Amino acid sequence: PTVEEYTIKDEHGRVVSKKATIYAIHIKLKEIDNLILEGKDVLLFIDEINRCEHSVQQELMNLILNREINGYKLHDKVKILAAMNPSSKYGSDFDYQVVDMDAAQENRFVWLNMESDAKGWIKWASENKVDRKVIEFISTFPEHLHSINEEDIRATPRSFERVSKSYKLYKENKDSIPRRVFLNVLRG
Repeated sequence: PTVEEYTIKDEHGRVVSKKATIYAIHIKLKEIDNLILEGKDVLLFIDEINRCEHSVQQELMNLILNREINGYKLHDKVKILAAMNPSSKYGSDFDYQVVDMDAAQENRFVWLNMESDAKGWIKWASENKVDRKVIEFISTFPEHLHSINEEDIRATPRSFERVSKSYKLYKENKDSIPRRVFLNVLRG
């Protein structure tokens, strides 16, 4: 930020010098402005909003509610969507390190709980070049798409995408990557 000086007249007509902090516009907000100028629809997706510090959440709430942050005004045509990980405050069996929102913040959102299922994931995986063997594994063992194991890293739809990418890299470099290294990568 930079500090700029400006003058105004007070209630007695005297000139008073004041200072204002001017913040740089985040590159993503500049990209949004450019997309709007091109006539495109814009969806601003704020992911993992409950993984940031409370002070950052408050600034993001200014953007979401008032469509303004640090002097930047968001165009009316921009739609905003936020997502977060589940909090154990709601009885979730997940143990994410999140910064829970207070009731006033939570009350300003429409809440949708999103669940994935094996059938939907397989469709997505087929359209997104996930390795055939990974898709076959989930087709055969759909219960492993979301596996909860308290003593180990849990499997999620996202982790199976990572398995596919790791497997592809391993197949392309079998001569230089030992199988045990690949298996350790899969274990997390």
